Amino acid sequence: MNPRCFKFFHRRDCRGQALVFGPLFVFALLIVGGLTVDTANAFLVKAKLRRALDASAIAGIIRFSNGETDTTDIENDSGQLIHYNLHQMGIPDSQITDATAEFTIDENHVGTLSLSASLRVPTLFMCLIPNAGLEFINVSASSTSRRFPAVISLVLDTSGSMAGTKIQALKNAAKTFVDSFQENIDQIAIIQFGSTAAVLQPMALVNKNALHAIIDDLSSEGWTNISNAIALGRIEIESADNPNATFDPVKAMLIFTDGAPNVFRGIFTNGRVPPLVRNFPQPTPTSCAEYLNAGNTPTLVIDAYTDTTRCSGTYSSADIRNCFNSLLYLDSRLNQRVNSGAISRTIRSEQLKESYNLAIVETDYAKTDGVLIYTIGLGSQATEGSDPYQSVTNFNPIKSYFLRRLANDARTDPDPDFPNLPNPANHPRGIYLQTPDPEDLEQLFRMVSTKLKSRLVA
Repeated sequence: MNPRCFKFFHRRDCRGQALVFGPLFVFALLIVGGLTVDTANAFLVKAKLRRALDASAIAGIIRFSNGETDTTDIENDSGQLIHYNLHQMGIPDSQITDATAEFTIDENHVGTLSLSASLRVPTLFMCLIPNAGLEFINVSASSTSRRFPAVISLVLDTSGSMAGTKIQALKNAAKTFVDSFQENIDQIAIIQFGSTAAVLQPMALVNKNALHAIIDDLSSEGWTNISNAIALGRIEIESADNPNATFDPVKAMLIFTDGAPNVFRGIFTNGRVPPLVRNFPQPTPTSCAEYLNAGNTPTLVIDAYTDTTRCSGTYSSADIRNCFNSLLYLDSRLNQRVNSGAISRTIRSEQLKESYNLAIVETDYAKTDGVLIYTIGLGSQATEGSDPYQSVTNFNPIKSYFLRRLANDARTDPDPDFPNLPNPANHPRGIYLQTPDPEDLEQLFRMVSTKLKSRLVA
């Protein structure tokens, strides 16, 4: 055959094949490209659906956190929120094939809101394929939010300096705080402190009327025994621990004061008869619980339960020196305080510093167990310089270094360190708030409750 003729027919055959396979190739490109575009669009819509469900779940559980407890109402409201949020994202009702909400409260008082929804997403290209049934892509998603219960110790300064308008402002603020939490869900204990500390309300599910009555009965007296109150508040939080729970509640302590610590209580060890035994927080028939009031003049050693003076005297008097064989003592966890045996029995300022130190030790115990600490100071702040105690013998100003250290406020980091009291980096961060005006207390207590409630939702 003539080669030139062969080439001619070969080219003509190729053109024929192009006419046959060209439309098939374009059709294949349409399928692949359409599948890519429509799948990408479906992923985009699914991302919107997830965002809508997450937002609806958080909003729904916040309604429960704010006091709405009817299961049907929470589920109906959450279902409506799903539709609303999808509409805001440009997805009409015609594409929503399913939207459900289920709300439950388990035996540990954890509220759980579970949402799910499905959409039919119209395709842009795949629908062009005849008889393929690819007019829609179905996407679905789900979201779960929880409202955990709170376990809170409310530690309130009712010392003598709180008399008058300050104690009434504290009552109003404390009742506002209590009202922020839910009955039969959250737990609150109330501890007051003056020269001594007392648990007025053991840790229990919130009963607002009962808590209001306790708060209304607060009265002012005595000095400022913060460390004793913190220890009692921590013990109350620990009493709520449930080893069978599948979750950790949000644990917090709110400490309010209008001055500086000047009294401390330890489990003192000496040669007295009867011997000192484990006696914290309650005495036993053979115990001898005492606290040291270093703020008074003369210094007093006082029975913690009868509030009677065992011995007193000037800082260098034989009576005070002999009241204890030493000032060696244990903290509320029965650990011996570092260098406690070396605390001077004759130098008042050294005894006063231990009122600060022991309070820090007790809050650090709480923070090690994940307790958030919030502190509120009422009064003018002491001058901030290089002294962590900010003039330990001046009881009236608010000691900002001390209260920030208790809370582990972020602003603690540049503050001067308290001797022999390292601040672990892994402790939870709390907040210190301060005001000179009693009328501001209600707002500050409300701020703390708002920050706490934001941690209850996940």
